[in-house]
Amino acid sequence: MANGKETQKVNSQNETWIDIAKAVCIVGVVLLHVAGYAYDNDFLYESCRFVVALFILIGGYNAIASYDRRGKFLLPKKLKSILVPYVVATVICCVWEQRFFDLKTILDALIHFNAVSPMYYVAAYVQLLIVTPVLIGVIHWCECGKSLMKAIKYLLTWGAVILISYLSTHYTNILDIIIGGGNLFAGTWLIFWFAGMCLWRWKVIDWCKHHSYAVAAVTTVVLVVWHYIFVGKGLCLQMSPMLNGNEIDLTWAHFFEVMVLPIWFASVMACIESWDNFIIKECLSFVGFIGRRSLYIFLYHILFRNLYAQYVGFNSYAGKLIGLLFVISGPIVFGSLLLLLRRMLNSILGSAAFDLGNHLIRKKR
Repeated sequence: MANGKETQKVNSQNETWIDIAKAVCIVGVVLLHVAGYAYDNDFLYESCRFVVALFILIGGYNAIASYDRRGKFLLPKKLKSILVPYVVATVICCVWEQRFFDLKTILDALIHFNAVSPMYYVAAYVQLLIVTPVLIGVIHWCECGKSLMKAIKYLLTWGAVILISYLSTHYTNILDIIIGGGNLFAGTWLIFWFAGMCLWRWKVIDWCKHHSYAVAAVTTVVLVVWHYIFVGKGLCLQMSPMLNGNEIDLTWAHFFEVMVLPIWFASVMACIESWDNFIIKECLSFVGFIGRRSLYIFLYHILFRNLYAQYVGFNSYAGKLIGLLFVISGPIVFGSLLLLLRRMLNSILGSAAFDLGNHLIRKKR
């Protein structure tokens, strides 16, 4: 009963801006992966570059928020929540791709996180979850002492995080997994994860919500100007990637954008929620629902893209639009069915175990 109350308390504190940001991010991920299918526009493609980094930052933010709210970091539970759906998705994608159940192929894909290209993210995310308790300990160390000492400790820690990310990006390799997943401690993604943890611990988002209208106005202007200069004028493409990694083409300009975006989402959502409009709340609830189902979209959108391309085709404007909606909604429906099936199996197995236990008790008597 205590665990149920604890979970309820944590769930009630979920932040709307996170669900909205995750919805925008997962739509951005889909747009990146339907380039050449649903559209051919470099500006739109480059505009979505921030999505994975923002996902990582939100992951770090949620990780330390969960720890602070519960007083503990439930690493096994969090690993299970990502690895079990990953295993199921890998099996389904491999079987569909080959139209055949080949255990060797499935095991190879599971180990190398390459059933479909975006699975590298799972490898990176798992590594970041594993190092989170260490990062939480480091942040506790930074928080000890007076203000000046705290600032010095955080500067040293940030220097260490960037150095570790650099060394990881250039001098580590895990099974040739691509884009950070194959680097120890997730390479460059470690920077964004730790940044998310700092945003929570420094209470940046709380401050932004308190000054929501001013912050929303300023960050909107900043992001529009940034987008015009770095994407519209192609400056991002001319800059060297962060840490000069060979595979992650995010630049320090992208890092600045990703740091501003959580502040923008939080402040804008605080403004909108203060209007207390029923229609707006319903719209936010719908978008937030997509954000809460982002894991299903992530795991299955490539499969649904390939299905649509093979059997229908992105041949017309209507076909492209319908295909895009299919790639987003199909995984949500499919994932929900899998979740329902899992609950049914758990219920059946739980009932069977309960009946068996009662039978053994009666037999002993």
